Amino acid sequence: MAAFKSKAKLIDDIHDAEADKTLTEKDSYIFELIKDYVVENRSVNHQRQTELLSALRDDQNLIGSTVVKRLIAEAIISEYDLPQIGIDPVFIEALGHDLLTKAYPKPDGPLDKIGNLSTEVYFWGIPASGKTCAIGALLSMAFKTDLDRLQQFKEGACQGRQYMSRLTEMFPYDPREGVPANVMPLPSGTPVKYTYEMFFELTDKKRNVYPITFIDMAGELVRCMYKKNKGEQLSTEEEAALQTVTNVLKDNRTANQKLHFFVLEYGGEHRRYEGVSQTRYLLSAIDYLSNIDAGGGQRFNVFESKTDAIYLLVTQVDKAGQDDDCLASHVRSYMNGPQSYNSIANQLQNICQTYHINGGRLAVLLFSLGEVCFKDYCRFNPRFTRNALQTLLSHMYSYSELQKKPWFKKFYQWMTS
Repeated sequence: MAAFKSKAKLIDDIHDAEADKTLTEKDSYIFELIKDYVVENRSVNHQRQTELLSALRDDQNLIGSTVVKRLIAEAIISEYDLPQIGIDPVFIEALGHDLLTKAYPKPDGPLDKIGNLSTEVYFWGIPASGKTCAIGALLSMAFKTDLDRLQQFKEGACQGRQYMSRLTEMFPYDPREGVPANVMPLPSGTPVKYTYEMFFELTDKKRNVYPITFIDMAGELVRCMYKKNKGEQLSTEEEAALQTVTNVLKDNRTANQKLHFFVLEYGGEHRRYEGVSQTRYLLSAIDYLSNIDAGGGQRFNVFESKTDAIYLLVTQVDKAGQDDDCLASHVRSYMNGPQSYNSIANQLQNICQTYHINGGRLAVLLFSLGEVCFKDYCRFNPRFTRNALQTLLSHMYSYSELQKKPWFKKFYQWMTS
């Protein structure tokens, strides 16, 4: 490899490598990129070493833990450099432990329709947007019933039950104030061919039972929608994944109320995945979901009915560097800024107004897992997850409320047929 001319070029090439699906050994490739940048004539170029450390100071998640460990092992950087650039000692210590994410289980077959009377919650986002982590955090907190109003969490029969069980233990923590969480590994992304249905019930202290279904859509699906809209050729696997979306949201659509969370990374509006920006992918996905081919020249809009709310779930808001008093207003201004995600926000706002969703208003929900370092390690802070779960519950219906709906009897017969 030829030496890089600038730190910015190195950072761009690391991001490109992360997004390159053709790379089977990404960690090794990224390590070689960095080594080629820093090492000259078998010696460390200290100026470029300083630039590398500066890049890690600016973004502690620029490279993963495996790459960091190799850089230390080959003396390209030292573990003693890391505290000097603001890396918390707990994450440096974690480098010496085998904190690897276990492979997630496959679902119990393909998903053709949602199998339970419930409120359906859909999560959309590109790969590495933080979508699966957000779901895991919400399930971990629900499992602990870490809200004053909650009393019990109960898993239900569903196609993604094993996956759900794993996610409920993704972020173990002590809900007592001031007790720091341990460093835990973050999960890998959801495979393109798997869509997971996770059904559970939450019981509050008044003994109201709320049935909920989370649907974790693989981040690659957003890319499939983009390719479909552009008329590009899809693989058999991609076509099958896209058909699952059509089955669940159109052909076998339930009468359940639905929520849609579009997961966006704070500061990630210019991050590209296979050369395409996060913004363009999500705009294409929204367009696809608003215009599914229904045959005979007809189009189907998944948002037109039974959509209770649409949210922008903005992850990694800790990167905003704002005090709590200013954070919410700052993020809302940021989301509507011309250099950010305003085109996505505007499109979803128009949908909310057209179909009277959530009072005609697009809502923005702030989210952060806590401290994340080296892409793979997290020290969970439940603060933002607790607020997100509280917001989510405000849209849920109990069984007793659902039974009062005029369509309940017909729907129940359809679900059990």
